[in-house]
Amino acid sequence: MTVFARTINEQFVVVSCYKCAISFAIPQEMYENVHDKNPGYDSFYCPNGHSQVYQRKSYEERIAEAQREAAMMRDQRDSALAEKDRIARGNERLRKRIKVGVCPCCHRTFKQLASHMKNKHPDYAK
Repeated sequence: MTVFARTINEQFVVVSCYKCAISFAIPQEMYENVHDKNPGYDSFYCPNGHSQVYQRKSYEERIAEAQREAAMMRDQRDSALAEKDRIARGNERLRKRIKVGVCPCCHRTFKQLASHMKNKHPDYAK
C-alpha cells in the first residue's frame, strides 16, 4: 500500500456550520471571496452537506433598502390616487356635458342626444 503525502502551503480559516455546529476549515481565498461579494462564490457547504451563505448586506443596508422601497411604494400609491382623481374629474365633466345634450364623440349639441347616439355612434356604449 502506497501513501502519498504532499505539503500544502495555503492558509485556512476555521468556520462553524450554523445548523450542525461542526467546525471545519476552508481556504482563506474562498473565505475572502464569499465575504467580499465576489461573483461565483455565493455559498459553500459544511462537511455534513448544509449550505452556508453569508449575508451580502449589513442590517443597516437592508433597513435603508426597505425604507427606499417603502418610499417608492408610497410615491406610486400617491400617483395612482392622483390619476384616479384626474379620471374621476374627467368623467364628471363628461357626465355634465352629456346631461346638457353635448355628444361625447362629435362635441355637438342635440335635443335628442339618445337617438343621435343610437343612430350615429352605436358602438360608443360598448
